[in-house]
Amino acid sequence: MERIRDAIQKARRAREGDDDFVDEAAVPERRGPKVRLGVDDAWANILEFVPDPRHLRRHRVITMTCDDPAYTHFDIMRTKILAAMKQNGWKSLALTSPNPHCGKTMVSANLAFSFARQSELKTILIDVDLRRPQMAKTLGIQQGPSMSAFLSGTDDVTGQFVRFENNLAIGASSNPQRQSAELLANSQTRKSIDLLCKTLEPDIVIYDLPPIMASDDTLAFLPNVDCSLLIVEAERSTFREVDQTEQIMAEKSNLLGVVLNKCRFTTDNYGYYDY
Repeated sequence: MERIRDAIQKARRAREGDDDFVDEAAVPERRGPKVRLGVDDAWANILEFVPDPRHLRRHRVITMTCDDPAYTHFDIMRTKILAAMKQNGWKSLALTSPNPHCGKTMVSANLAFSFARQSELKTILIDVDLRRPQMAKTLGIQQGPSMSAFLSGTDDVTGQFVRFENNLAIGASSNPQRQSAELLANSQTRKSIDLLCKTLEPDIVIYDLPPIMASDDTLAFLPNVDCSLLIVEAERSTFREVDQTEQIMAEKSNLLGVVLNKCRFTTDNYGYYDY
């Protein structure tokens, strides 16, 4: 009865034009502006990593300081890759090789630091070679990170990534992971990557993948990336291996090209760079 009486009074007051009367049920809910966690805050929450330039040089990572004139090779590669990716709207790049010891981790690291020198770009470098991770050793990361923990969803970005300056996030692993192919093919891996990109909004993500002929890990992961590069070793990778690997990669992703590493050929045209 009380509710009926209140409703009648509200209706009467509304008809009589009571200026002080406000029907709260008719007032739209007032909501504040949507609060979104800032991308800069997300980057700032990642543990900062300051590489030792001497350690990097020992592992042939030369694009952070640019003391070695050969860094221009990686800058040229960076510019070509960036142009192709922008033209096609791609954001993720995978590097792999036919077999171990071709230098794919070294090339991945140099490309990442080369991209990082462009301050307007946000870059993520991830070591997905879970069976034989080398990125932490190459860069001198000692915190004991685990990409397996991140990809499986058991830890987040701040727990397993480190940050170089304000625009390069690095995900490395310290220990080998068994059953890595099963993890890389799991749907949770895709969810973890999507969350990473949503949180940090990178312009480019570089994946250091396992050698394609060493296991099925790369085959399991390649569908998650937009494009790829094949790193081959001069005087060691055979034409047959390169041809077979190219065909496999072309079926799984957009193959940008082949990088010939450890080549001892020089040309007088670049003499002024002291190569």
